[in-house]
Amino acid sequence: MATTTGKYNLNLALVAENYSALEATIENTIRPLEEVREMDVSLGSSPAYPEFVDFKLDPPVREVAPCGKVCKGCYLYGKKCHGCPPATVYFKGFGGE
Repeated sequence: MATTTGKYNLNLALVAENYSALEATIENTIRPLEEVREMDVSLGSSPAYPEFVDFKLDPPVREVAPCGKVCKGCYLYGKKCHGCPPATVYFKGFGGE
C-alpha cells in the first residue's frame, strides 16, 4: 500500500492465487469499509519482472478473517473464497484444497 496524489489517495497492490480469491478479498474486506468512498480496480496477471518473489508466510493461527467473518460460516467460503491466506486457520491452500 502506498499513499498517492491525484484522484485517489491510496494505491494497493494485491496478490492472490486466482481472480476468485482476489474478488472475494475486494468485496469482503475493502469495499465494505466506510472510509472507502470510491475505488478503481485493475486486474493483471503475474508480474513479468521479477519472475520470482520470495514470500515467507507463517502458519495461520486466527479464527476470524480480516473481513470480520469466521470462514466456515461465510457463504463465499469454498466457492469464491479459500480462507484468506495466510490470515486464518481455514485457508484451504492454493487451488482450494
